[in-house]
Amino acid sequence: MLMLTLTGGGAIQPALGLARELQPAERGCGSWRRLLRDGYGDIEPEILLDAMVRSQTRIVDLETVNLGNPRHSAARRKHAKTALEWATADRALVRQHEALLLSALR
Repeated sequence: MLMLTLTGGGAIQPALGLARELQPAERGCGSWRRLLRDGYGDIEPEILLDAMVRSQTRIVDLETVNLGNPRHSAARRKHAKTALEWATADRALVRQHEALLLSALR
């Protein structure tokens, strides 16, 4: 089962692929929509995407602070940099494809 995690979890790219497959109505869109939403229960698509963006923003804010903290080890700062880059990119991807994701989740 495919689930989009609220932190993005790298699931945005597969979800976009599924969403693109949903466009033709004759492909049985209902089953794919259910797969996209099963992990979250009965939640409005706008609320889900907003929660994803807020969670990614929280990661960006937190890891920006961690990256600049000289008390952290080099390994922790490297992790912060990686998490910051990932969350920033994932958030941008959600925003860029918001209409497509919303249509897939409806």
